[in-house]
Amino acid sequence: MHTQERATVLALAMAAVALHLPMIGWGGPYATAANRTKTFETDEILPLGALAEMHNTFVVSKPDRNYDYPWWHYFVVAGAQAPYVVYLLISGELKSPTPEFPFGLQHPAEALRGLTLVGRLVSVLMGAGVVVAAYYFSRILWGYPAGVVGALLTMLNYLGFYYSGTGNPDIPAFFW
Repeated sequence: MHTQERATVLALAMAAVALHLPMIGWGGPYATAANRTKTFETDEILPLGALAEMHNTFVVSKPDRNYDYPWWHYFVVAGAQAPYVVYLLISGELKSPTPEFPFGLQHPAEALRGLTLVGRLVSVLMGAGVVVAAYYFSRILWGYPAGVVGALLTMLNYLGFYYSGTGNPDIPAFFW
């Protein structure tokens, strides 16, 4: 990879992250009651969907599992959230986890917001990966200028822009 291409790829990835990162805080849960634990985005698997799927896969097999989205993305998000869950356990913020609100959390509003932000960060990074992939695909087919234009159009596409800031698996599925 040439220096110019490396710089271009890095600039495109950083621009995508910088554009999509401010979106990760919107519509997050404010878990002050059991009916406020979900995010505003209706199809989002955050904040607890990925962790629940891992529990239902590795700890107890339940018949009411969610097969709507690919399992691998649940695993990736749960892996990203795991260090935060360990922090919650070590700090005493999570004691005796339960499936009912407040889930064993001492401060559920803050903890669920943190889990949501970590999960959405995965989408932001995968959205940047989609932009870089668009650059490479276009460059291979039509050259450097087309690669840059293709990446910019992908980065600024409304659906990509929107879903890169949510925990909905659409952008990650496109990334895979």
